[in-house]
Amino acid sequence: MQWGAVLAVAKAEWLSRWRGSLAIGLTFGLIGGCVLAIITVTQRTDSAFPRLVAAVHRPDAVTHVVGAQDALLQQVESLPGVEESWAPHIWVGRLDSGPLTYLSVMAGPGHPADLVRPVLLKGREPREGSPHEVLLSEDYARASGVSAGSTIDMTLLTGQQVARFGVGFGKPAGPRVTLHVVGIGRMPLWGSDAGTAIATPAFADRYVSSSAGHVSFLRLAPGDEPRRDFDRAFTALAAANPAPPELAELGPPQVRYPTATEDPLVTPVRRVLVAGLTMSAGVTAVAALLITTQALNRRHAQSLTAHRVEAALGMTRLERAVARTAAALPGAAVAGSTSTATGLAAGLLEPLGALRAFEPTPGYLPNSGIALIGGTSIALIHLALSGATAAAVLRSAPAGNATPRRGPWLPLVRRSPALLAGLRMAWGPGQGRGTGMATQVLGLAVVVTLSVAVSTFSTSLDRLVSTPSRYGAPADISLMDAKAPDVARLATDARVAAIDVVSIGEVVLGGEMVRAYAYRPVSGAREVTIISGRRPAAADEVALGPRLADRLQARKRDGRLVVTLPGGSTATLRVVGVITNQPTDASERLGASAVFSPSGLDRAAVTPPRQDARITAQPGRLEALRASMERSLEIYGAETPREITTLDGLRPLLGFLTGVMASGVVVTVTHSLWQTRRRSRRATAVARALGFTPVRVGALRVTMAAALVAPALALGVPVGLGLGRLVWWEVATASGVEGDVLLPGAWVAAAAAAVLVASIVLPIAWTRREDRAVAAELRAE
Repeated sequence: MQWGAVLAVAKAEWLSRWRGSLAIGLTFGLIGGCVLAIITVTQRTDSAFPRLVAAVHRPDAVTHVVGAQDALLQQVESLPGVEESWAPHIWVGRLDSGPLTYLSVMAGPGHPADLVRPVLLKGREPREGSPHEVLLSEDYARASGVSAGSTIDMTLLTGQQVARFGVGFGKPAGPRVTLHVVGIGRMPLWGSDAGTAIATPAFADRYVSSSAGHVSFLRLAPGDEPRRDFDRAFTALAAANPAPPELAELGPPQVRYPTATEDPLVTPVRRVLVAGLTMSAGVTAVAALLITTQALNRRHAQSLTAHRVEAALGMTRLERAVARTAAALPGAAVAGSTSTATGLAAGLLEPLGALRAFEPTPGYLPNSGIALIGGTSIALIHLALSGATAAAVLRSAPAGNATPRRGPWLPLVRRSPALLAGLRMAWGPGQGRGTGMATQVLGLAVVVTLSVAVSTFSTSLDRLVSTPSRYGAPADISLMDAKAPDVARLATDARVAAIDVVSIGEVVLGGEMVRAYAYRPVSGAREVTIISGRRPAAADEVALGPRLADRLQARKRDGRLVVTLPGGSTATLRVVGVITNQPTDASERLGASAVFSPSGLDRAAVTPPRQDARITAQPGRLEALRASMERSLEIYGAETPREITTLDGLRPLLGFLTGVMASGVVVTVTHSLWQTRRRSRRATAVARALGFTPVRVGALRVTMAAALVAPALALGVPVGLGLGRLVWWEVATASGVEGDVLLPGAWVAAAAAAVLVASIVLPIAWTRREDRAVAAELRAE
């Protein structure tokens, strides 16, 4: 290696072309930094929920012990597998002003530092000696407009009133309380097991007489075996301790495992977000490589005369390539530093979609490892591309014989010289530098596949979110504790289009406790999301939600399931349908319940069913109807299930992905056509010398473009549709809804037509410039 000559050439190359070198490095660094930013956001998005779970010290099991059953509570906490526990009291209060609304509070002594600790978003923690300071749920604060520093006036229910919550209890009989909101907190349990607010031990001491019972948060020993031991022991304990008559409505003790109820809500969204962001990073990385490679190819091709001089002076190809690589060192440094800075700045971007609500550390959170390692890698890749493109230019040689080999397709095109020459020039060995035709077709097919898959998923998601009948047809208004006089009055109200009375209870189906519903139409006809089959009509029939159907699949025999009746006897039920039912509260997962006939639920329920009413308002009359009901009745508006709102959070990402994929198709098609044009320039010159007219030369160029685009579309479109359908089915069924896909036929057809038109228009647009290049080739000959 003649290092003196190598360094001299590198210095000369740098001094004569330093602006271009820095521009290429800066461009590569910026696009590479975008890739690092996407990777950083992907990592933060994917880890948001696990980090929140760890930050709040989520329990492994949760159970409620209602009423004054302290002995039962102690037995639960001493079951096999339990390592740590906290059992705060729970209170329910009704707000003194505004719409009829209830709020739950939990508080108790002995709160461990590593169990159920919400992440503080605003304000501060309540002082233990203050009986009225509370930490409020982020979701409740957002929905009600309450903030740190606000006060909430409410009247507590007594324990006996809470036990009769579903059947009516009159006016709250507990003490009046003014809560001072001193902080807003975030954790996955809010709104279900942990209620809405956490108060202090001083609150528990002052209002213990109005407690509705306890919620017990349990930390189990690691591993599957301790959980199985605990589950068996808890099941036996629950069977030996049926609910007292005064608490019969609340049913026997039940245990909930957050990993089984919360994780399935988030997992499908995590998968989709990570897959989408990964695709974005991949497409952006490919674009960066294509753009940089093309720029470096042009740069090195412009110094062919210098190469000949250096070769005449005795420098080898390797020495000349190393000299060009050394000249690219400053550009590589710019690329590396720019991408590192961009990667660090990506720490300002919080998790995307619905997972943003699970971020435990909002604000700037850089990932230094990704930024530094990624920046170094981008600098090295820039150097490698510089060396590889310089070597490719030095190795380039004129193409061989352009005469096509005889093949089975030859008789089809022998009457069209332009078609024959165009196919040969497209798929033949060519002449210039650049990637081969097969590689270009495969690359374009991959980008088309991803674009079609994203579009298929996006259109299916848009249909789901905008069509409530696909996820349980939520009622306009849900009336809790529906009394017969209220229902009768509403049935005759001109503002009401339809009303159902819904019985809600718990049944033991297939050996597990399941929430069950029964519908009794009162007036009009409300929609029910029937995925397959029909509604149950007889006492021995049942319909299952999609999730429940999958979970109980192994326990079905000839389409039948065993239900355990309240007295301990069993009965066999025929499964007649799969129905997605509107969940009652945030703790219930979409598609995880069962639907019975009214007589069937009365027979099978292990808790006395409570009666709700679900109301559909006449068009344009909803607000007036709600205003007349909310002062005297406990009502809730149409609540979109959490699974749907979580999936809805994907739409901004899908819009971004659609833009990225469309840009990827444009860049890939343009680059591939450019490469094909350069590869075939010498053969085009030969065709002109042989007498091809300008029209035939134009037809030749269009044929080359079509030979590139048509196979990519033929491969990418069907594979993309299949991939999008598969991903959507996985996400939809995991979210408790039907997995059928809406194929974006019109969009795909329009996009494919646009790509084909572009493949025809671009070669024509380049005709004048290409003719000059062909003339140069002819003069060189």
